[in-house]
Amino acid sequence: MPLTNAQYDSLEREYGRIRARQLDERDRRIQKAYARIPALKELEEEIADASYARAQAALLGDRESRDEHASEVSVLQHRRARLLKEAGLPADYLELHYDCPDCRDTGYINGEPCHCRKRAVINLLYDQSAIRDILEKENFTTYQSEFFRKIPQKGERLAPADVMAQIQEAAWDFIDEFGDPPANLLLTGQAGSGKTFLSNCIARELLDRFHPVLYLSAPALFEALAEEAFGRGAGGTDTGLMTTCDLLIIDDLGTELTNQFVITRLFYLLNERILRGKSTIISTNLSMNDISRIYSDRVASRIVGHYRILQFPNQDIRLQKNLRKETVSHE
Repeated sequence: MPLTNAQYDSLEREYGRIRARQLDERDRRIQKAYARIPALKELEEEIADASYARAQAALLGDRESRDEHASEVSVLQHRRARLLKEAGLPADYLELHYDCPDCRDTGYINGEPCHCRKRAVINLLYDQSAIRDILEKENFTTYQSEFFRKIPQKGERLAPADVMAQIQEAAWDFIDEFGDPPANLLLTGQAGSGKTFLSNCIARELLDRFHPVLYLSAPALFEALAEEAFGRGAGGTDTGLMTTCDLLIIDDLGTELTNQFVITRLFYLLNERILRGKSTIISTNLSMNDISRIYSDRVASRIVGHYRILQFPNQDIRLQKNLRKETVSHE
Protein backbone atom coordinates (compact mmCIF):
# COMPACT_ATOMS: atom_id res chain seq x y z
CA MET A 1 0.00 0.00 0.00
CA PRO A 2 1.83 3.15 -1.20
CA LEU A 3 1.64 5.59 1.72
CA THR A 4 3.75 8.62 2.47
CA ASN A 5 5.54 8.77 5.83
CA ALA A 6 2.94 11.26 7.06
CA GLN A 7 0.08 9.00 5.99
CA TYR A 8 1.74 5.97 7.60
CA ASP A 9 2.27 7.87 10.86
CA SER A 10 -1.35 9.03 10.81
CA LEU A 11 -2.53 5.45 10.42
CA GLU A 12 -0.30 4.20 13.24
CA ARG A 13 -1.54 6.95 15.53
CA GLU A 14 -5.12 5.92 14.81
CA TYR A 15 -4.38 2.30 15.73
CA GLY A 16 -2.67 3.55 18.88
CA ARG A 17 -5.78 5.52 19.79
CA ILE A 18 -7.95 2.45 19.24
CA ARG A 19 -5.78 0.31 21.53
CA ALA A 20 -5.68 3.02 24.21
CA ARG A 21 -9.46 3.36 24.09
CA GLN A 22 -9.96 -0.36 24.48
CA LEU A 23 -7.57 -0.45 27.46
CA ASP A 24 -9.47 2.40 29.13
CA GLU A 25 -12.79 0.68 28.50
CA ARG A 26 -11.49 -2.58 29.97
CA ASP A 27 -10.23 -0.74 33.06
CA ARG A 28 -13.66 0.84 33.55
CA ARG A 29 -15.34 -2.56 33.23
CA ILE A 30 -12.95 -4.06 35.78
CA GLN A 31 -13.65 -1.34 38.33
CA LYS A 32 -17.39 -1.70 37.76
CA ALA A 33 -17.16 -5.49 38.23
CA TYR A 34 -15.08 -5.13 41.41
CA ALA A 35 -17.69 -2.79 42.85
CA ARG A 36 -20.50 -5.21 42.04
CA ILE A 37 -18.62 -8.41 43.06
CA PRO A 38 -16.38 -7.76 46.13
CA ALA A 39 -14.73 -11.21 45.97
CA LEU A 40 -13.68 -10.74 42.34
CA LYS A 41 -10.57 -8.62 42.91
CA GLU A 42 -9.01 -11.18 45.25
CA LEU A 43 -9.90 -13.96 42.80
CA GLU A 44 -8.20 -12.07 39.96
CA GLU A 45 -5.05 -11.80 42.06
CA GLU A 46 -5.13 -15.56 42.69
CA ILE A 47 -5.47 -16.20 38.93
CA ALA A 48 -2.52 -13.88 38.25
CA ASP A 49 -0.35 -15.62 40.84
CA ALA A 50 -1.23 -19.10 39.57
CA SER A 51 -0.60 -18.02 35.95
CA TYR A 52 2.80 -16.63 36.89
CA ALA A 53 3.69 -19.85 38.73
CA ARG A 54 2.64 -21.88 35.66
CA ALA A 55 4.86 -19.77 33.42
CA GLN A 56 7.81 -20.10 35.77
CA ALA A 57 7.41 -23.89 35.92
CA ALA A 58 7.28 -24.03 32.13
CA LEU A 59 10.52 -22.04 31.85
CA LEU A 60 12.21 -24.40 34.31
CA GLY A 61 10.96 -27.43 32.44
CA ASP A 62 8.97 -28.68 35.45
CA ARG A 63 6.04 -30.32 33.66
CA GLU A 64 4.39 -31.66 36.79
CA SER A 65 4.34 -28.27 38.52
CA ARG A 66 3.30 -26.58 35.29
CA ASP A 67 0.31 -28.91 34.91
CA GLU A 68 -0.69 -28.45 38.54
CA HIS A 69 -0.72 -24.67 38.20
CA ALA A 70 -2.52 -24.93 34.86
CA SER A 71 -5.25 -26.97 36.56
CA GLU A 72 -5.42 -24.39 39.35
CA VAL A 73 -5.79 -21.56 36.82
CA SER A 74 -8.60 -23.44 35.07
CA VAL A 75 -10.51 -23.94 38.35
CA LEU A 76 -10.10 -20.28 39.29
CA GLN A 77 -11.24 -19.13 35.84
CA HIS A 78 -14.38 -21.23 36.05
CA ARG A 79 -15.08 -19.72 39.48
CA ARG A 80 -14.63 -16.25 37.97
CA ALA A 81 -17.01 -17.07 35.12
CA ARG A 82 -19.60 -18.26 37.63
CA LEU A 83 -19.34 -15.06 39.69
CA LEU A 84 -19.71 -12.92 36.56
CA LYS A 85 -22.74 -14.91 35.41
CA GLU A 86 -24.40 -14.61 38.82
CA ALA A 87 -23.88 -10.84 38.60
CA GLY A 88 -25.45 -10.75 35.13
CA LEU A 89 -22.17 -10.00 33.36
CA PRO A 90 -20.78 -11.81 30.28
CA ALA A 91 -17.89 -14.26 30.71
CA ASP A 92 -15.48 -12.00 28.75
CA TYR A 93 -16.43 -8.85 30.66
CA LEU A 94 -12.96 -8.43 32.19
CA GLU A 95 -11.07 -9.20 29.01
CA LEU A 96 -9.67 -6.75 26.48
CA HIS A 97 -12.12 -6.28 23.62
CA TYR A 98 -11.06 -5.37 20.08
CA ASP A 99 -12.51 -3.34 17.24
CA CYS A 100 -10.99 -6.03 15.00
CA PRO A 101 -10.64 -9.39 16.78
CA ASP A 102 -8.79 -10.84 13.77
CA CYS A 103 -5.66 -8.72 14.24
CA ARG A 104 -6.35 -7.54 17.80
CA ASP A 105 -6.18 -3.94 16.63
CA THR A 106 -2.57 -4.19 15.45
CA GLY A 107 -3.45 -3.89 11.76
CA TYR A 108 -1.48 -7.01 10.84
CA ILE A 109 -1.99 -10.78 10.76
CA ASN A 110 1.22 -12.81 10.50
CA GLY A 111 3.03 -9.75 9.16
CA GLU A 112 0.44 -9.09 6.44
CA PRO A 113 -1.98 -6.12 6.46
CA CYS A 114 -5.31 -7.06 8.04
CA HIS A 115 -8.57 -6.38 6.23
CA CYS A 116 -9.27 -3.62 8.78
CA ARG A 117 -5.97 -1.92 7.91
CA LYS A 118 -6.74 -2.08 4.20
CA ARG A 119 -10.09 -0.43 4.88
CA ALA A 120 -8.38 2.15 7.11
CA VAL A 121 -5.95 2.98 4.29
CA ILE A 122 -8.84 3.48 1.88
CA ASN A 123 -10.64 5.72 4.40
CA LEU A 124 -7.46 7.76 4.90
CA LEU A 125 -6.99 8.16 1.16
CA TYR A 126 -10.64 9.13 0.70
CA ASP A 127 -10.37 11.78 3.41
CA GLN A 128 -7.25 13.26 1.84
CA SER A 129 -8.71 13.17 -1.68
CA ALA A 130 -11.38 15.71 -0.60
CA ILE A 131 -14.18 14.02 -2.60
CA ARG A 132 -15.54 11.23 -0.37
CA ASP A 133 -19.17 12.38 -0.59
CA ILE A 134 -18.99 13.10 -4.31
CA LEU A 135 -17.67 9.62 -5.11
CA GLU A 136 -20.65 8.03 -3.38
CA LYS A 137 -22.78 9.57 -6.14
CA GLU A 138 -20.40 9.73 -9.09
CA ASN A 139 -18.76 6.42 -9.98
CA PHE A 140 -18.98 3.77 -12.67
CA THR A 141 -21.95 2.09 -10.96
CA THR A 142 -23.98 5.31 -11.30
CA TYR A 143 -22.78 6.12 -14.82
CA GLN A 144 -25.79 6.63 -17.13
CA SER A 145 -25.01 6.16 -20.80
CA GLU A 146 -28.62 6.70 -21.93
CA PHE A 147 -28.18 10.48 -21.81
CA PHE A 148 -25.77 10.41 -24.76
CA ARG A 149 -27.24 10.71 -28.23
CA LYS A 150 -26.95 7.48 -30.20
CA ILE A 151 -27.33 8.88 -33.73
CA PRO A 152 -24.64 11.14 -35.26
CA GLN A 153 -25.72 14.53 -36.50
CA LYS A 154 -24.44 16.38 -39.54
CA GLY A 155 -20.68 16.87 -39.30
CA GLU A 156 -20.21 14.16 -36.66
CA ARG A 157 -18.19 11.07 -37.51
CA LEU A 158 -19.53 9.20 -34.50
CA ALA A 159 -22.58 9.61 -32.26
CA PRO A 160 -21.85 10.96 -28.77
CA ALA A 161 -22.75 7.56 -27.27
CA ASP A 162 -20.07 5.89 -29.39
CA VAL A 163 -17.50 8.56 -28.52
CA MET A 164 -18.22 8.10 -24.82
CA ALA A 165 -17.89 4.34 -25.14
CA GLN A 166 -14.37 4.86 -26.51
CA ILE A 167 -13.57 7.38 -23.76
CA GLN A 168 -14.80 5.01 -21.08
CA GLU A 169 -12.64 2.24 -22.52
CA ALA A 170 -9.65 4.59 -22.40
CA ALA A 171 -10.50 5.37 -18.76
CA TRP A 172 -10.51 1.67 -17.85
CA ASP A 173 -7.18 1.23 -19.65
CA PHE A 174 -5.82 4.09 -17.54
CA ILE A 175 -7.11 2.41 -14.36
CA ASP A 176 -6.06 -1.16 -15.12
CA GLU A 177 -2.58 -0.14 -16.30
CA PHE A 178 -2.16 2.60 -13.70
CA GLY A 179 1.46 3.50 -13.02
CA ASP A 180 2.90 0.97 -15.46
CA PRO A 181 4.02 3.11 -17.16
CA PRO A 182 2.84 6.44 -15.67
CA ALA A 183 0.10 8.01 -17.78
CA ASN A 184 -1.81 11.29 -17.84
CA LEU A 185 -5.17 12.37 -19.23
CA LEU A 186 -6.53 15.67 -20.52
CA LEU A 187 -10.33 15.63 -20.57
CA THR A 188 -11.54 18.45 -22.77
CA GLY A 189 -14.97 19.49 -24.01
CA GLN A 190 -17.84 21.84 -23.38
CA ALA A 191 -19.33 22.40 -19.94
CA GLY A 192 -21.66 19.63 -18.77
CA SER A 193 -20.29 16.98 -21.12
CA GLY A 194 -19.27 14.57 -18.32
CA LYS A 195 -15.57 15.33 -17.82
CA THR A 196 -15.73 15.79 -14.06
CA PHE A 197 -18.00 12.78 -13.67
CA LEU A 198 -15.50 10.56 -15.50
CA SER A 199 -12.54 11.85 -13.50
CA ASN A 200 -14.51 11.05 -10.33
CA CYS A 201 -15.19 7.52 -11.62
CA ILE A 202 -11.46 7.02 -12.16
CA ALA A 203 -10.67 8.45 -8.72
CA ARG A 204 -13.10 6.05 -7.04
CA GLU A 205 -11.57 2.99 -8.70
CA LEU A 206 -7.99 4.00 -7.88
CA LEU A 207 -8.77 4.93 -4.29
CA ASP A 208 -10.37 1.53 -3.81
CA ARG A 209 -7.13 0.01 -5.12
CA PHE A 210 -5.14 1.89 -2.43
CA HIS A 211 -3.69 4.63 -4.65
CA PRO A 212 -3.41 8.11 -3.06
CA VAL A 213 -5.57 10.49 -5.09
CA LEU A 214 -5.89 14.24 -4.58
CA TYR A 215 -8.78 16.08 -6.22
CA LEU A 216 -8.76 19.87 -6.48
CA SER A 217 -10.63 22.38 -8.56
CA ALA A 218 -8.23 24.69 -10.38
CA PRO A 219 -9.18 27.72 -8.22
CA ALA A 220 -8.65 25.70 -5.01
CA LEU A 221 -5.32 24.34 -6.23
CA PHE A 222 -3.84 27.73 -7.08
CA GLU A 223 -5.28 29.31 -3.93
CA ALA A 224 -3.51 26.65 -1.83
CA LEU A 225 -0.25 27.24 -3.70
CA ALA A 226 -0.59 31.01 -3.22
CA GLU A 227 -1.21 30.60 0.51
CA GLU A 228 1.96 28.55 0.76
CA ALA A 229 4.05 30.89 -1.41
CA PHE A 230 2.93 34.18 0.15
CA GLY A 231 2.36 33.02 3.72
CA ARG A 232 -1.27 34.10 3.82
CA GLY A 233 -2.18 31.61 6.55
CA ALA A 234 -2.70 27.90 6.89
CA GLY A 235 -4.75 26.43 4.07
CA GLY A 236 -6.70 23.20 4.22
CA THR A 237 -4.67 21.45 1.52
CA ASP A 238 -1.35 19.67 1.95
CA THR A 239 0.53 21.16 -1.00
CA GLY A 240 3.19 18.45 -0.69
CA LEU A 241 0.63 15.91 -1.83
CA MET A 242 0.23 17.80 -5.10
CA THR A 243 3.58 16.51 -6.30
CA THR A 244 3.74 13.17 -4.45
CA CYS A 245 0.25 11.62 -4.63
CA ASP A 246 -0.19 8.83 -7.17
CA LEU A 247 -2.94 10.74 -8.99
CA LEU A 248 -3.65 14.46 -8.99
CA ILE A 249 -6.96 15.58 -10.51
CA ILE A 250 -7.14 19.24 -11.54
CA ASP A 251 -10.78 19.98 -12.29
CA ASP A 252 -12.00 22.87 -14.45
CA LEU A 253 -8.66 24.29 -15.49
CA GLY A 254 -9.38 27.76 -16.86
CA THR A 255 -11.91 28.81 -14.22
CA GLU A 256 -9.22 30.25 -11.93
CA LEU A 257 -7.99 33.84 -12.08
CA THR A 258 -4.97 33.44 -14.36
CA ASN A 259 -1.78 35.45 -13.81
CA GLN A 260 1.96 34.89 -14.08
CA PHE A 261 2.07 33.09 -10.73
CA VAL A 262 -0.57 30.61 -11.90
CA ILE A 263 1.20 30.02 -15.22
CA THR A 264 4.57 29.45 -13.53
CA ARG A 265 3.20 27.17 -10.83
CA LEU A 266 1.15 25.13 -13.31
CA PHE A 267 4.21 24.45 -15.45
CA TYR A 268 6.28 23.54 -12.40
CA LEU A 269 3.57 21.22 -11.03
CA LEU A 270 2.94 19.38 -14.30
CA ASN A 271 6.65 19.10 -15.06
CA GLU A 272 7.54 17.92 -11.53
CA ARG A 273 4.87 15.22 -11.61
CA ILE A 274 6.10 14.01 -15.00
CA LEU A 275 9.66 13.82 -13.65
CA ARG A 276 8.46 11.92 -10.56
CA GLY A 277 6.45 9.47 -12.67
CA LYS A 278 3.15 10.56 -11.07
CA SER A 279 -0.11 10.64 -13.00
CA THR A 280 -2.33 13.68 -13.51
CA ILE A 281 -5.82 14.18 -14.90
CA ILE A 282 -6.83 17.63 -16.09
CA SER A 283 -10.40 18.47 -17.04
CA THR A 284 -11.08 21.71 -18.88
CA ASN A 285 -13.45 23.48 -21.25
CA LEU A 286 -10.39 24.90 -23.03
CA SER A 287 -8.98 23.68 -26.35
CA MET A 288 -5.27 23.02 -26.78
CA ASN A 289 -4.99 26.36 -28.62
CA ASP A 290 -6.58 28.06 -25.62
CA ILE A 291 -4.19 26.32 -23.23
CA SER A 292 -1.19 27.40 -25.32
CA ARG A 293 -2.45 30.99 -25.48
CA ILE A 294 -3.38 31.30 -21.78
CA TYR A 295 -0.71 29.22 -20.05
CA SER A 296 2.21 29.36 -22.52
CA ASP A 297 3.60 27.04 -25.16
CA ARG A 298 5.72 25.31 -22.48
CA VAL A 299 2.62 24.11 -20.62
CA ALA A 300 0.91 23.07 -23.85
CA SER A 301 4.05 21.19 -24.90
CA ARG A 302 4.09 19.18 -21.67
CA ILE A 303 0.46 18.21 -22.17
CA VAL A 304 0.83 17.30 -25.86
CA GLY A 305 3.98 15.30 -25.16
CA HIS A 306 2.86 13.44 -22.03
CA TYR A 307 -0.95 13.36 -21.91
CA ARG A 308 -3.59 11.35 -23.72
CA ILE A 309 -6.18 13.87 -24.88
CA LEU A 310 -9.81 12.74 -24.68
CA GLN A 311 -12.20 15.03 -26.54
CA PHE A 312 -15.72 14.82 -25.12
CA PRO A 313 -18.73 15.14 -27.44
CA ASN A 314 -20.54 18.47 -27.59
CA GLN A 315 -23.59 17.45 -25.61
CA ASP A 316 -24.65 19.01 -22.31
CA ILE A 317 -25.47 15.95 -20.21
CA ARG A 318 -25.80 17.98 -17.02
CA LEU A 319 -28.59 20.04 -18.60
CA GLN A 320 -30.41 16.92 -19.77
CA LYS A 321 -30.23 15.38 -16.30
CA ASN A 322 -31.62 18.53 -14.72
CA LEU A 323 -34.43 18.67 -17.27
CA ARG A 324 -35.32 15.07 -16.51
CA LYS A 325 -35.39 15.83 -12.78
CA GLU A 326 -37.72 18.77 -13.38
CA THR A 327 -39.98 16.63 -15.58
CA VAL A 328 -40.19 13.89 -12.96
CA SER A 329 -40.89 16.41 -10.17
CA HIS A 330 -43.85 17.84 -12.12
CA GLU A 331 -45.42 14.47 -12.85
